Amino acid sequence: MVDMGTTPGLATFKILLAGYCRARQFDEVKVVVREMENSGLIELSALEDPLSKAFMILELKTLSVRLKRDNDVGFSKTEFFDDLGNGLYLDADLDEYDKRVTGILEDSLECNHGNFKAAYLLTGEMARWGQELSLSGVSTLLKALCASLSHIKLCSSLLEKMPKLASQLDQEVLSLLVQAYCKIGLTYEGWLTFNQMLQRSLTINGGTYTALIKGLCKKENLRSLHDCWDLARNGKWLPGLVDCISLVECLCHRGMLKEVLELLERMLVSNLESRLEVLHIFLEKLSFSGFSTIAHLLVEELLQHGCVLDQIAYSHLIRGLCKEQKYKVAFTILDIMLARKMVPCLDVSPILIPQLCKADKLRRAIE
Repeated sequence: MVDMGTTPGLATFKILLAGYCRARQFDEVKVVVREMENSGLIELSALEDPLSKAFMILELKTLSVRLKRDNDVGFSKTEFFDDLGNGLYLDADLDEYDKRVTGILEDSLECNHGNFKAAYLLTGEMARWGQELSLSGVSTLLKALCASLSHIKLCSSLLEKMPKLASQLDQEVLSLLVQAYCKIGLTYEGWLTFNQMLQRSLTINGGTYTALIKGLCKKENLRSLHDCWDLARNGKWLPGLVDCISLVECLCHRGMLKEVLELLERMLVSNLESRLEVLHIFLEKLSFSGFSTIAHLLVEELLQHGCVLDQIAYSHLIRGLCKEQKYKVAFTILDIMLARKMVPCLDVSPILIPQLCKADKLRRAIE
């Protein structure tokens, strides 16, 4: 970095300090502290010990870490040696010490600071030096890349570089990959990753099924879509209400009415407290997508089973019927509403009134 004219910042120096502390290279720790002082990042008084300053920067002071020379002539406590050959050891809770230092290193990854591309480029630099990224390092980097839409494509090239590690990724990372791929239209990559999860018998969560089904809908890959749908259904998958809106729209657009009605039935059973809201979603999407006849049949069946609908549900249906110029059926729905002392939504009445006048239903229009 220095050779390229880049001035290291506090985060970089902190990484160096943590690495040297973990490796018990405390002479180098002192050198780094002096460099930080020269760079104006810290102030070091003449009486202040550089090593103590390093422990303070790394927030290790609470552990009361002390570096001691081994003067015991009996059982040796020596863990490492300094440049002069003195046997030294750390007087501290070593497990907690190593845990904190390792945590600092992991938390200080480039991708945690939003430098996703820089972190990705470092993997290439490591390869040139004959070094390999750890599984935890790959997982952390992939999670960060998945969280940034503009960097998701780097995931594929990263995985191609290290196929052995790619085959060891856990279900959390693979699920994020599937969802991220589908989000930016790389549905084929998402489908391949999904199949890897199936081959390894990993658990697939609802968000992954939802993202993949929506992605396959948009790509018109109906065979894979039906396969994914069957797997999702067998896995007792259900989308949330927000995802349900776009999902039903996709299914309606593909003419998958059987799947739409199947999903509706399951959503009604699982969302007892918000059944009316679920119905609104399905009636709106069916009516808007040109399936108002199906929506009408659905409403009639619901009424026969004693379901109570509100003006919003009826209004969605009337909109769809009018859009398809099925005014006679729309008038029938209007009669049901008026008989139940309901009025269509404000945007529906201006559509109905002129049509009622044309059909010589002036009384109904006035009413």
